[in-house]
Amino acid sequence: MSDADVPKRRLHWSTLWLPFLESMGASLVPFIVMSVVMSPEKALSIVGLFIAIPSGGFFALRYLTTQFRLTQEELVIHSGILFRKERRIPLERIQDLNIHQTLVRRWLGLASVKLTTAGAETEEAILDVLGLTDAEELRHEVTAFHSSNSAQDSERLEGGAPQQEILCQLGWRELAIGGLTSNLVAGLGAVLGAFLYLNYFQAWDTGKYDGYIEKAIERQTNKIESFLPMGSVVVQIIDFFFFSGSLGKALLFAIVGACGSIVSFVLRYHGFQLTRSQAVTSRIYGLLTVRRTSLPQNRIQAIKIDEGFLRRWFGLAAIRADTAGDRKEIDENNKRDLLVPVSSREQANEIVLKLQPNLNPGPREWNQVSERAIMRRSRIGCLIVLLGMLLTGLWAGWLALAWLPAPFIIYYWNLQWYRNTKYCLTNHYVLWRTGWLNRSTLFLPIKNIQNMTLTQSPIDRRMHLASLIIDTAGQSNTGGGPVIRHLPIDEAQELKKTITHKVVRTRFAW
Repeated sequence: MSDADVPKRRLHWSTLWLPFLESMGASLVPFIVMSVVMSPEKALSIVGLFIAIPSGGFFALRYLTTQFRLTQEELVIHSGILFRKERRIPLERIQDLNIHQTLVRRWLGLASVKLTTAGAETEEAILDVLGLTDAEELRHEVTAFHSSNSAQDSERLEGGAPQQEILCQLGWRELAIGGLTSNLVAGLGAVLGAFLYLNYFQAWDTGKYDGYIEKAIERQTNKIESFLPMGSVVVQIIDFFFFSGSLGKALLFAIVGACGSIVSFVLRYHGFQLTRSQAVTSRIYGLLTVRRTSLPQNRIQAIKIDEGFLRRWFGLAAIRADTAGDRKEIDENNKRDLLVPVSSREQANEIVLKLQPNLNPGPREWNQVSERAIMRRSRIGCLIVLLGMLLTGLWAGWLALAWLPAPFIIYYWNLQWYRNTKYCLTNHYVLWRTGWLNRSTLFLPIKNIQNMTLTQSPIDRRMHLASLIIDTAGQSNTGGGPVIRHLPIDEAQELKKTITHKVVRTRFAW
């Protein structure tokens, strides 16, 4: 059958009503607000006239006017209500394919498919709503196309059927540790602890609910005193830590924040599995909303290993990856999309080596930036400290002496930053590591470098330093190519020249 003879298909018939009900759910809050301002009857008529009727008509017309056809080489989508549009997406240009299923859609066997290419400012195509069978068929066709065009997997196919390799799988223990060590816990605990330590908690007025809360607490403490042998001691400890002392309240909120972070992590990444088959990496995860993604291995622009402050204590890391379709302008929330949300540091390195076959697993020769960066960064911090001392002295007199240890802390901080900031140049990759408490390591294939820029500020020119900016196509998840600052000008020029020659000699391939 030729491509022209492939029949066109429509979206699932539930497109007529399911997106409409979901949009009505989003209109519930405006309806409640309008019901308070005006009568519920008027609010209902406004919502029905300006939201419900237009939304229902739009989704009905979208179902009637949207058709798609999947051939062996491209996906053709016909859409448009007043102005008809035919969009042809070659399968070889698809960067990644995402299948989303909310809880309701899982019950109904439905899904939403999003396709991203390198040239689109937003998602290239969104097919909403499809049956799960059609969505999986589309993902399978895209995966098979990329696999058949991979020279590495072609050689593998000659020796037999390809095997699906599990790169990472997260159980309940890994999910709990991942949520507990996320940066959300540290930030939430620090902010709430500071506020509660200053006794702001006692200034909160809950009004008429005060009596209810006090009676509920009194009933529970009476039960503890009567049932436990040392119930009175236990009650005194609970009262100090959770109701009287600010330290206890800070501890309570830190525990609640940690539990909330764990629950959020489990809901998002439940059942996480990262697999590789025929040079295509696939993920499936989510408890309420299930996500299935497919990422061709040769589409990866850059990979970053993130080691947060808490996770470094536990020897853990997360992995981010960019494709050419990822851009900062699309959605800032894409930075939260993790290729692997949590794993051991050793496993993270193994996964990166498997996804980047030309990366040498042996010892690497790291180069540091100029030592002058230590004093340069320290001087800026000391100027801020001096300004703080002057303002504090005008306001609180001798309390300004509390700033005296700050310059030593700043110098030590910058010294540790210098020791942990390095770059490495291999035959196929540029590696960039930075951070002391929060460490990140970026693996950038030379073949994916788009351009390089050498910059000098007035201070850089005076200190004979420069910054080398390396740009890539994908920038949403990893932040793009590295910005190597505080390089001696001669070293920066030589590094730029060397990388340029490597880029020219490297054959670009999709």
